[in-house]
Amino acid sequence: MAEVDIDGIESLAFEVFEIMKKQKEKSHIIKNSIPILYFGNLDLYENSNKKIITVGLNPSNKEFSDNDKKYSVNFRFPCSKLSILDHKDFLVYKKDLDNYFDYNPYSQWFNSLCPILSGFQAGFGGTLKKCQSYENTAIHTDIATPFATDPTFSGLEDNEKCYLLNEGFEIWKKLISYLKPDIIILSGNKRIKEKLMESFCLSGSNFEKIQNLKDLEVWTAAIKIDPSKDALLIYGQTANFPFGKISDENKKKIGSEILKKI
Repeated sequence: MAEVDIDGIESLAFEVFEIMKKQKEKSHIIKNSIPILYFGNLDLYENSNKKIITVGLNPSNKEFSDNDKKYSVNFRFPCSKLSILDHKDFLVYKKDLDNYFDYNPYSQWFNSLCPILSGFQAGFGGTLKKCQSYENTAIHTDIATPFATDPTFSGLEDNEKCYLLNEGFEIWKKLISYLKPDIIILSGNKRIKEKLMESFCLSGSNFEKIQNLKDLEVWTAAIKIDPSKDALLIYGQTANFPFGKISDENKKKIGSEILKKI
């Protein structure tokens, strides 16, 4: 079983904090926020039988404030600083990310992913009502950028989206090379699908509908994360929330049907 590269993740954390320093003057980057490489318990993920990651666009601005504009890093990341300078700072940052689902998660959004995870006998754990503890602990990542924005990513100008996505996608590819997932569950838009196809040399014929669930707009494709690691990509359209047009019952069926075949 491929091991998670913690040293690589630490190096990437320093990299994204440095990038954020250069981005902080841009009005759409949330002030008093931090880049979020992942959400969830990395140690439990590493020890899971199946390493599963979910994928969104970018962290919500609600990660740093509930209903007002008084953004604070400590709203959901109580110990983290606005910069990391050394290994000790990284360990504090990692602890906040690891404890995310235990402390004060953005439940409404993450609960929408729990049914499909449960089909894989997986969950985020913590306090989420729909994500019970299973033998596999998933973590969440973001493909467009690790930075929270206001407005949300979909409301940004096209040039802003393009800049963030080009940079953020490369960060995400580095991250998954360190995480070495077996299964990647991604709900995104047409632009994200095109980016995936270009980067992983996929064509339309690489995407297959799930047997017994061909009426659902969900596809699978095998991708190569690095020369020694393959992963199964599960892709579906987003609609306000991940796989938003699919019922919880059918989300669970998606996971259980695929689990039978792997």
